[in-house]
Amino acid sequence: MVRVAAAAAVLVLAAAAAAAAAMAAEPPTDDGAVRVAAGLTKCVSGCGSKVTSCLLGCYGGGGGAAAAATAMPFCVIGCTSDVLSCATGCSTSL
Repeated sequence: MVRVAAAAAVLVLAAAAAAAAAMAAEPPTDDGAVRVAAGLTKCVSGCGSKVTSCLLGCYGGGGGAAAAATAMPFCVIGCTSDVLSCATGCSTSL
């Protein structure tokens, strides 16, 4: 269960990073140069840091084994939801 949750979280981060990479490069200008939107990259990087902290909080949550096993899926789902909202906010705020 924990490995599935961790794999799902990694997949979400990979999807967010791929979306950011796809949107980070602006189309070429008149001089043919492609300029990278540094603000978007910085925003998505911040989302990655937040989700990492969130997931570490899920795994280090304390409590008994039964309580941790019950709470873990909900914690990971919350982190996943948060990172998707964060990444979406990055693309709309620039």
